This record gives sequence, structure tokens and C-alpha cells, in this order.
Amino acid sequence: MTLVWEVALGGSLEELFLDEQGRVIVSASLVLIDPVEPRVTDRTWVIGPDGAIVKTLDGIANDPRGPGVVIEPWRYLVHELHLERVDADGQVVMRTPIDRAPFDALVREHPELTAWPQFPPKLCLTHDVATGRLLATAIGPPGVVAALELDGTVVWATLVGDLCCNTSVPLGDGTALHASSCSRRLSWLDRDGRVFRTRALPEHGTVLATSDGIIFATRDALRGLDPDGETRWVIDGLEDPRAVLHGGRLYVANGKPRRAKLALRAYEL
Repeated sequence: MTLVWEVALGGSLEELFLDEQGRVIVSASLVLIDPVEPRVTDRTWVIGPDGAIVKTLDGIANDPRGPGVVIEPWRYLVHELHLERVDADGQVVMRTPIDRAPFDALVREHPELTAWPQFPPKLCLTHDVATGRLLATAIGPPGVVAALELDGTVVWATLVGDLCCNTSVPLGDGTALHASSCSRRLSWLDRDGRVFRTRALPEHGTVLATSDGIIFATRDALRGLDPDGETRWVIDGLEDPRAVLHGGRLYVANGKPRRAKLALRAYEL
């Protein structure tokens, strides 16, 4: 892993995601030192792949639908159980309902799911290049994962468990890795969504996948894990780091820096 560039920003990180053009969006809360009265403001930076700040905006940039996933030239999102395709200008060019039948089948198989007021809960997407599909994961409990075609067709849906703070990532061969931060558990899913292996996490954290392993973000470090979950490298000295992955490059930001200013770093994997 090679550090490509670093951009000093400032403040406390609020949002980190990629836009439709693959640029990094960083939003933070800043304390402005005023001679009369200090005040807090919000600022957003749009940063290109070369590390140049394209623009600076006032306010927090976010999307109630979630950051979605970029499959150039589109961004895909799930909103109100509809799959949306968004163009580079942020306009929705496709909105198709996602079939509830596979999720209803899960409820029949697991009657305890009727206790949840909203099922399935909010879904976040990642792109499985090996299958050409979208991996949709419920962030909050219960731990539901589904595979979607780009037209919204549900290929399979599975219940990993009664888990919270969930993320899922494709592993490049049609299988996927599901992580629950609160439950501190990794679960491997086969091409049909069946759990075939589990492993305990040493601490709370989230995961990203690369072509040759897993990136595990904890409260104070990023750890590179091999496909079996063993540690290969560590970037420590971070504070609540967050990361996004695009085009073989890892973008890392400190979440709530206390010892140093907020900065965005780009690493080549």
C-alpha cells in the first residue's frame, strides 16, 4: 500500500462518500475562531482523484437515500424499496420497485421478523463486479443481505442474523463477506447467499473489500486482512477513521481528530 497524496482539511468529519463522477465528498463541522464569539459552521469539500479540491461548499452534503454505489456513468441507490439510477447531474433516470416476495419469504421462514416495524430496513449497496450484481445490505437490525440485478430483480435474500451496524462486501469470486460491528462477527456468504463460515472480530469495526483481501476499520486504525481474516498490515494512529474504495484506491479520513487536523489521504492498493 502506497500513500499517493494527502489533503489537509479541518474540523470533525460528518460525511465521506463518492459522487456520481467518482470524486470524494468530505463534509465536516468546523469551529471558527471569531474575535467576538466562536461559532460552529459546516463545510463540504469536493476532491478529485488527483487530490485537488474542486470546490468548497457551505453545509453538510448528504443524501437521505444514502450514498449509493457508483457504476460509471451512473449511481445506484435504494430508496423506499425502489432501485434508482441517477445520472451525473443527480437526476433520477430509472426508478423500479424491488420485489418484496423474497423478503416476505424470509418473514414466513423466520416469524420473529414480524416484530420489526420496518422490514426490510434501509438497504445500502455495493457492486459485485464478478457477478455484475448489486449487494444490498440492511445497516440496522436485522442483518439482511440481498443480491439484485441492475434492473432491480432480487436474485436471493438471506437473513444473516439479529445483527446491527452491518456492512457487506463482495470478495471478487461471487462470494461476499458480511460484518456486524455491534455483534463483532464476520460471516462469509456463498454465491447463493448461504452462510458457510463465521469468525469473531477482535473489536468493533467496519469492512471494505479489495481484490486481495479485506480492510477492517476500528476506532484507531485500519487493518489489512487476508481473505481468511488474518492481519497483513496496519495503519495506526488514526481516530475513528472512515474509508471509501474506488478504482483500486483507498481514501481515508480521520473521523473526529483530536491530535491533528482532519485530512483526507489516498492510498494505492
